[in-house]
Amino acid sequence: MIERFATAAAQDPAQPLLTWYDDGTGDRTELSGATLDNWVSKTANLLVDGLGLGHGDRAALLLPPHWQTAAVLLGSWAAGVEIVTPGSQITNKKISADVIFASADQVADAEDWDAGERFVLGLAPMALPMRTVPSGFADYVAEVRTFGDNFAPYPNQTDDGLVRRAAARAADLGLNAGDRVLVDAAKHPDPLDWLLAPLAGARRWCSAGCSTPPSSTAGRPPRRSQLGWYDLAERFLTGPDVEAGPVTQPRPGPGLTLGEHLFVHVEEHVAGAVRVAVAPARAVEGVDEAVAPPWG
Repeated sequence: MIERFATAAAQDPAQPLLTWYDDGTGDRTELSGATLDNWVSKTANLLVDGLGLGHGDRAALLLPPHWQTAAVLLGSWAAGVEIVTPGSQITNKKISADVIFASADQVADAEDWDAGERFVLGLAPMALPMRTVPSGFADYVAEVRTFGDNFAPYPNQTDDGLVRRAAARAADLGLNAGDRVLVDAAKHPDPLDWLLAPLAGARRWCSAGCSTPPSSTAGRPPRRSQLGWYDLAERFLTGPDVEAGPVTQPRPGPGLTLGEHLFVHVEEHVAGAVRVAVAPARAVEGVDEAVAPPWG
């Protein structure tokens, strides 16, 4: 899988590869291929040079979908370290791991796990370090920045199976090379959906996480009004009542012409692209209003 990432990052390293949206904070983080590769390399060097980990070692993750989670996942695979999570089949009530990465809101749960080294991720905008670090933990952001910018990935014996699963999932979702994918990570929390399938199929993706109901976003513009032309997605993954697929007849909207890639209103707090088929009862009513863009 790490080879797929390296290929995607090297194709056009200056162009955006992963864009992260947080509907809870309004944060938008855009990472080029070179930038994400830098974070992945630093994470791998942290594991290998800093902790002496490699094949046969385990990294436990208590992390939500997030761009920093992507860096930890890809960096661990590059180092040959196995990933275990609360939902892993190999785990019981308690995970034994050589290192654990936990978000700040899961520190209490992480303390119950048997792990050699412990890192906490504040997941703050602009990757700011934490002001107060929980006792017994190190700040991932502060620590990882001290490590090298380059890393040659180790061959991973479990990688072939991961690649096959990701490729199969990408095929199920109809993702193609060149597609730009917008994923509602709150509804697709499995890394296979929000990270690996887009990486295997589309190679460029947006991840819209921490999506919140309309009632909790009062006073802020809906997510669709915050997405610009450069954010247009070819595919949109959302809940089970929406079927991903091509739309054959794009609808024109104010300031837009037929045939352009338009944003359509899928839900109040998320937006997709017009090349996404949605449930018949939704996204048709009020579509003209929904596609009114901030740049029109």
